[in-house]
Formats: sequence, structure tokens, C-alpha cells
Amino acid sequence: MEYFRNMMSSLSSNHTNTTDDMNNNSNNNTSSNPLDEAHTEVGNEVAYRLVGTPIHIRGNGGRLCAENDKIKTGFGVEPSEFIIEYVLPDNRDNGTDKQQATTARGNQRLVAFRLKDTNLYLSQNPFGNMAQAEALNSISALPILPEISQEIVDFAVGKENNETGEGEGFDYRSMQLEEGPPGLLQQFTLEGVGLRRVGIKSVYGKYWRAPQWSDAVLQSPHQMGDEDFSFSRVWDQP
Repeated sequence: MEYFRNMMSSLSSNHTNTTDDMNNNSNNNTSSNPLDEAHTEVGNEVAYRLVGTPIHIRGNGGRLCAENDKIKTGFGVEPSEFIIEYVLPDNRDNGTDKQQATTARGNQRLVAFRLKDTNLYLSQNPFGNMAQAEALNSISALPILPEISQEIVDFAVGKENNETGEGEGFDYRSMQLEEGPPGLLQQFTLEGVGLRRVGIKSVYGKYWRAPQWSDAVLQSPHQMGDEDFSFSRVWDQP
């Protein structure tokens, strides 16, 4: 399980053929939504303003705190500091240089969140149809029967139709910290509701979620109240 996850995490944005094909087909079949474009523009502006700056991240369930390799949320915890970095194509180093910012997946900039003074990045669990397709693609060259490959993927990657009391498309496993450089599971885009509130979306189309009834960062198929996050700068003390 851990080996399989590491293999997926190591994939760079240049190796997302299956995911990119899905995104391209979706873009070709739907007309441009001005509201979506506005959210993307605001999200890019938030990233531009904060890239390279130590920040605290807060959701409805409180501020994010790193405990070993897990991420917790709460109002009585000491929040951890994170650095927003741009994820750059062509295997160039990731970084905080705003002049290096490039567009990816339409006009959305990919970003990663690094725990300050470490090489650890916030990482979501692979989940849903797009993640399953990418996982199958990543092991397609291995000498494994197709039916066995599907069983491996079903075990390692959460299914889209995993029904809960809330409906389909949710994942309740906690966000983790993983060594960089950031692969697919550590790459996100920001979708701004406003400069003070953003949705954080994985390359598989799932949003971070921090409800008050949980002390973990979960995943959701949509952006509503529990999927809104805010960033605050951490100013160095004199």
C-alpha cells in the first residue's frame, strides 16, 4: 500500500496523461463559466501575494497543525507554518520566484504547501475516478493481469461511488505530510471565493475539507462552507 502510494506521489505533472486527457475532454464538452474563471483569477492572485511567505492555514475546524506525518485541525492547537510554492513544469525546481510562475491546466497555477524548515509537503489521499485512472496508467507496464491491476487500484485508491450518509464523492482519511519534491498528491490549485477565502483543489478535482466535527483535513466533491480556507501571514518577531 505504502509503496503504491509513493509511486503515485513521485509522478510529476508531466506524467499526468490520463488526467490531462480527462480534463481536456471535460473542457471541450463544457462552455466557459465566467464565475469559475473569476474564482480561478482570485485564487491565482492569492497565491501570487503569499508565495514564499510563512503562513497559517485555517478552515472551519480550526488551524492546521502538523503532528508527526499527520495533519490535525483545531482552535486550541499551536498552528504550523507553511510555505506556498509554485509547481513548475519541465522538471524545473519548484520555487517561490514570482517571475517563474507559469500556467498549468488551463489558466490555473499549480501550488504546493511545504512545512516550514522541512522538505515535507501537504499531501491528499488518492481518491475518485480520475485518481483510479491515473493509478491504472502508472502500473500498466508491470507484468500483472488486468483484473489483478484493478484489484490493486481498488484497494489503494478510494472509489468515487463510496456512498456515505452524506452522499457520494467524500473521503474521510486524514491529510498527510510527505517528502518532496511534490508529486501529483501534493499539487493543488486555489479557487478564490474572495481574497480572504479560497477553496483548495487537488489535481483529481477534490477539495480540502475541514468541518468542525472532525480534527482532520478531509476531501469533498464540492466547494461549500466546510471547504473554505483562509491564509494569514506569520510575521517574524523582532
